[in-house]
Amino acid sequence: MFEALELLPRVSSWWRGARTSGTSERITADIPSFRAGRRVRFEARIDGIRPGEGLVWWLDRGELAGRGEFWLEPFKDGTIVHYYLDVDPGPAGRMRSMPARVRRHRWAVRRGLNDLKDSLEARAWQR
Repeated sequence: MFEALELLPRVSSWWRGARTSGTSERITADIPSFRAGRRVRFEARIDGIRPGEGLVWWLDRGELAGRGEFWLEPFKDGTIVHYYLDVDPGPAGRMRSMPARVRRHRWAVRRGLNDLKDSLEARAWQR
């Protein structure tokens, strides 16, 4: 179910416009923001993977610092993806308010998850 974990080292392959690098333990991301020309940058350490359920990561560098968690919930014929953030202001983006930092991060992550969903659904249709 959680095929996305196989894609972690290649995150930019499913996250449109993203520039990423890293391994299955650490990801550095530079992702398009909701405003043209602006980008969201962060570094995350993958802390725990629960096969078939989700993962926990720590945002170490960027506008936010703290814990994020993805988990999957089967629902009817599909899956609901949950994303939880427990963060404080990070070292970057000092001029932005906390709500603006969280909104930018959530928007970028949501866009990436939607791109991943589209990629996985396209692969499922090809079978």
